Amino acid sequence: MGKERPNSKSLPKEKKKKGFSVGPANLSDGVYKRKVTKIKETLIHKAKVRKQYSKTLSSVDPSTDPNVLRAQKLFEEAEQERLQRHTKTTESEAAEGEAEPPGVHPDRQAILDREGTPEKTQIERRKRKPKTSSYKKEESFAA
Repeated sequence: MGKERPNSKSLPKEKKKKGFSVGPANLSDGVYKRKVTKIKETLIHKAKVRKQYSKTLSSVDPSTDPNVLRAQKLFEEAEQERLQRHTKTTESEAAEGEAEPPGVHPDRQAILDREGTPEKTQIERRKRKPKTSSYKKEESFAA
């Protein structure tokens, strides 16, 4: 026979990209609709300007790209923090080797000493009146 056509079911259909929406979808023509379209057009224009600006900056000199500069700055700050933490840990390890290890806090030691003594302070609780039964007459009659 002839050439076989590819089955339309076997080929994946590409989804159409839907643009972003601004404002309500069911807006009738008029002042509000024109205002929404104007806002959308300005957003698109600003995005295009930003994209073009970043392209021109990166084409001139890659080191002046704002994203590259921001990434380098963050990397340098992280490196400095890591070095500071490393020096602090080495200093504290050296200090621990020279000085005696920290003992129990004096307040805690006082509490522990007090617990060792036979004196025990108990919390005094308020004595409550016993509840009166609602079946007092029946209980007295049954007894």
